[in-house]
Formats: sequence, C-alpha cells, structure tokens
Amino acid sequence: INTKAIEAYQDQRKTVGAVGEGKTPKGSTLNRDASIIKAIFRYAMREEYIKEAPQMPKHHHFAQRASFTRGEMKKLQKKLDEWVDMVSPLDGGHVKDYRELFRLYVLIITYTGIRPGKEMCSLQWSDISYPKTKAGEAFPRLIAITSKSKKMESKKRPVVGMPQLIPHLKRFEELGHLYDKSKPIFIHPKTTQLNKAYIGKPIQTFKKQWTSFIEWAELKHEAKEPHRERQLYSCRHYYFEQRLLRADVPMLALAKNGGTSIQVLEKWYAELQSDQYADGLAGIIERENS
Repeated sequence: INTKAIEAYQDQRKTVGAVGEGKTPKGSTLNRDASIIKAIFRYAMREEYIKEAPQMPKHHHFAQRASFTRGEMKKLQKKLDEWVDMVSPLDGGHVKDYRELFRLYVLIITYTGIRPGKEMCSLQWSDISYPKTKAGEAFPRLIAITSKSKKMESKKRPVVGMPQLIPHLKRFEELGHLYDKSKPIFIHPKTTQLNKAYIGKPIQTFKKQWTSFIEWAELKHEAKEPHRERQLYSCRHYYFEQRLLRADVPMLALAKNGGTSIQVLEKWYAELQSDQYADGLAGIIERENS
C-alpha cells in the first residue's frame, strides 16, 4: 500500500461513499479515516512489518455552524421555561431537577460562550463572582477549565458573562436542593434514577436532553437554507455572533473570553454580512460628518 493507493481509496470514498450510496463525505470524515489508517501504519512500523508509511493527503473542510436569530433565541428561552414548568408530579422529582439543570446549562452557554462538555462540566459555584463595571453594573464572572497544560495541570480561563445571566444564577441558588457552593454547578441530583454512586458527581453531557428539547421546541433546524441542524454549540455561536454585532468589544478581548483566537472568529463568523453591522457602521459615519 502506497500513497497512490491511499489517494485512490479516498477518491472512491468521494464518489460512492462509505456504503455505496454516493453520499460525499465531509473533509473532516476523510481526515478521521486517514488518522485511523496512519495509526495502523505506525503500528506496522513499530512491529517492523514495513520500513516506512505512505503519506496521508489532508482535506481542508469548512462549514458555517448553525445559530439562532434574536427572535428564535427569545422563543428558545420561552420554551425552556415551558419545558421545566410542564413536568407533572407523577413524572418524579428527578425529571424536574434535570430539566432545571438543563435550562441553566443552556443559559450559561448563551450568555458566556463557554463550550458545552468539559468546560461546562468544570464550572464551580465557588468560582462565581459578581464584580461591577466602571458604570456600576454587575456582571457574572466564572472560571472554566479550558485545557490541560504540558505539565498535566488544569488551565483555568476567567470568563466574563453577560448581566442577563445573573438572575438565573441567583434563582438557582435559591432552589437550595440543587445548589451546593462546595461542588460543581452541574452534578447529578439526589433524585437521580441512576446508581447512587452518581449522586453529586459532575454531569458530563446534556446531549440527549438537548435532542429531546430542541425537537419539542420545533427549533431543531435553521429556518433559512441550508437548514442546518442546531446543536448545543449553536448557543455558543449565537453568543459570539451577538457580541460581534452588538457590542463594542475588541476582537482580541472577545477571543480570549471565549478561549479561542481572532483567526477562528474571522473564519467561523465570516458570513455575518455588512448590513448586519449597519447600525454600527452608520454610527461611525454620522460621527465623522457631525
């Protein structure tokens, strides 16, 4: 097997797909396939079955990510409230508790841009503070563990959230049974139907809850073509889009707050059109002409 054979295999994948249905795989799928093949060749070299491995062609891929309009986000938040309130006493306490946790999970992502998954899982109640801006307005400050350093030490990232998040955090503290300042924000409640060993342990993911909720809320796909499917990450994308469109924040500051880079922001949010910046652009022109 040589590089030419690998290229022929990937060409075949593009034309007939993995199961002969003719569906063209994404560049990310081809790169994932290539990483598996590379691992096999590395093993073969280590065992001295072969002397060298063939080169693996890389496939560049890019696709804009699904988000929400402001109107759709308002609808989503209204539906979140309904999702929690519609729970019947016959459903059991665990259903209400997990939905309360899920609502707060979605709202924190929406108002901070923190990544779903490990970053959200790392949030601690004890790390939340409420400093004030120079104008005297309070805002939430959280700390997310964003990655592991080379020394295998936790790397923490301070995150400035939007003021709209404060009442949701305060309300949760008042719930009492779901709040423990010494623990992570998102832990399995005492009402869980899982093994008792899970009580108080961090909830690793809310993917299943998101799938059920977003379908029920009838917001699973974007209204405009190509009708991209929304994931939990769509709330993070909404945060960045709104910050870019409506806040006078330097790109570098926004990137650092979100644990990303200016290059990534420019790449993923390039579809924001100039007419979406109309208010800001017009404001600059007015000041120059005054």
